[in-house]
Parts: sequence; structure tokens; C-alpha cells
Amino acid sequence: MRQQRPRQIIFAAPVCSREGANALARTADEVICLECPEEFQAVGLWYRDFSPTSDAEVLECLRAAKPARVSA
Repeated sequence: MRQQRPRQIIFAAPVCSREGANALARTADEVICLECPEEFQAVGLWYRDFSPTSDAEVLECLRAAKPARVSA
């Protein structure tokens, strides 16, 4: 990503392990995690519904988000 010369790289997630957050902090400019539990086993344990997202759902989200992007 750095080769694309972004102003910043920000990682944001609702939950992540402390080790993961620390590793990302060495690469990203900012790491935002709402929860970094001490006893982190698997991300799926932190969600009521962690069912897989289909390719079609991902493509629809990307299509919907694309017009919202603003170039600097």
C-alpha cells in the first residue's frame, strides 16, 4: 500500500488480538480496535452472527461504496 503513496494507512476493526494490533501498529499509521481482549481466541467468538459473506454481497458493498470515495 505504501507504494500507492497514501496520506495515511489506518486499520480499524471492532475486535482484534493485542498481538495483531501491535503487529499492525508497526506498519499502519493508526490502529483502531474497539476491543482488544486479553484472552483472544478467535474473531468469530465476538459476533452473534459470523456466517460467511458471499462474493455477491462483497461485490455489492464495493459497488455501493465506490461512488462515496473522494479524491484528494
